[in-house]
Amino acid sequence: MSSGKYFGQPSVMDPQRKAYLIEAAAEAQPYPPEAALAKAWLQANLDQYEDLDWQKHVGIGVQLGGDYDVSIQKMAANATRRRVDLVAYRDGTATLIELKDHVDWAAVRQALDYDDLWKTAPQDPPVSAVLVVGRTGDADIMATAAAKGVTVELLPQVQV
Repeated sequence: MSSGKYFGQPSVMDPQRKAYLIEAAAEAQPYPPEAALAKAWLQANLDQYEDLDWQKHVGIGVQLGGDYDVSIQKMAANATRRRVDLVAYRDGTATLIELKDHVDWAAVRQALDYDDLWKTAPQDPPVSAVLVVGRTGDADIMATAAAKGVTVELLPQVQV
């Protein structure tokens, strides 16, 4: 689900819109720790962005082929596409945000995979940053992720 894209809007978001986006994006997260992280991170950072999507499909899903009805083909393709937890938009670019209770190398790889899949679909706008937000993280995960171009932000104060 998404809020739609409103590129070029003022950098300070309307308070009602901000509250709606934070609540909707947090509720869309399937696990309570990720919902709490979404809410905390968005409350602190959403004003830096123009818009937000959540559970954003990336890449191309399974292609069943012509042996199946077109509606079944479309359903299978859509259901098997990967989903980025949050995508924040600013200045015609996208920031991919993956939420994890504990950030490890697998979480960083997952975020990098989303970045690669974004280049296939939806492709536009270009990705300007990849971020993994968590409550805890492996030793040296920030440096390891940074070496691959991924920012890790830890929010240990977030309660589940």
